[in-house]
Amino acid sequence: MHYPLMQPLSCAVSRESAGRRSHVCNSAVGLARIDEADVNLVVWKRAPAEVLEAAARFAGSGTRTGAVDQVMAFPARDAARTRPQPIGAFTRHEALHADVLMLAEWFSRRARASNVRVRLGADPAAPAGAFSAEPGRLRLLVTYAGPPIQYAAHDGVHRITPAVAAGADGYSQSCRLLPGAAVWLTRPGWVLLLKGDVYPGNEGQGVVYRSTATLHDTADRLHLAIDAAAA
Repeated sequence: MHYPLMQPLSCAVSRESAGRRSHVCNSAVGLARIDEADVNLVVWKRAPAEVLEAAARFAGSGTRTGAVDQVMAFPARDAARTRPQPIGAFTRHEALHADVLMLAEWFSRRARASNVRVRLGADPAAPAGAFSAEPGRLRLLVTYAGPPIQYAAHDGVHRITPAVAAGADGYSQSCRLLPGAAVWLTRPGWVLLLKGDVYPGNEGQGVVYRSTATLHDTADRLHLAIDAAAA
């Protein structure tokens, strides 16, 4: 099946379906549009060359010992600010490490969460090859290296029931694409901020997406996923 690539867009809203919109922007300022009730996905188109170069070096170094899965604390603005603890072995790759810290701190403020869960590894974003609906509240995703993420319009998918357990993330519904479904492909470095099924007012409208990596894909890949964590 052929999936059309996302066309170049400036900061503009493109309507999807079921009363939900996606917003594509060229700066971090546009990510704030996620607070709008009828927007359930914001894509920040960026190409941080130094960060992507560092990610590619790390992903292809063969030194990875496993994915990082770490909870980080970000005190409230009126509390004493301390530098968060380093993120595993990725600390040695300064540009990559700084980018992850920046996004994690930004997410903690947007999600109003003092603790965030940072996962950085081969592919923590979504089941390889399968579209599924985001089961959580709010999530930030970035592909740093390798096959990126696709997302689909709501009117182009059929949710397969019942929902299946997705570990600590709750229950995720697998989705089947309908004929003619609109699917967009992101690019390395782009930031996706998306609402899930339990975001207030977004019940049953969680963003449907997948990693384009498959079990047979040998390309080096590095993905970031950030979620709120329990205090």
